[in-house]
Amino acid sequence: MSAWHYHDDDVSGPVAHVKLHISGLTARAVQVTQWRVDGGNGNAFTAWQTMGSPQSPNEKQYQTLEAASAMQPQAWPAPVAVTGGSAELDFSLPRQGVSLLIVE
Repeated sequence: MSAWHYHDDDVSGPVAHVKLHISGLTARAVQVTQWRVDGGNGNAFTAWQTMGSPQSPNEKQYQTLEAASAMQPQAWPAPVAVTGGSAELDFSLPRQGVSLLIVE
């Protein structure tokens, strides 16, 4: 499942506090992994802007951009309890951020 905190205006703003209810689960607990793209995670555009928006990045800049685009999995600190086939996930999502949540 995914969640996003999109705004037409590309300006800074408060984070969104998300409470996600998942139903139809059969396990007693689930492990959650979050893959996120936002201003500081998995975002080559922000890195490109930080380096001055070069129109033709050199080899070192290209490597920096490529590394900045790599998403890093963020495992939930502990398995999430399932009660009555449902679980609640609480997390924050920065403005202009998107999360992919893998529930296993």
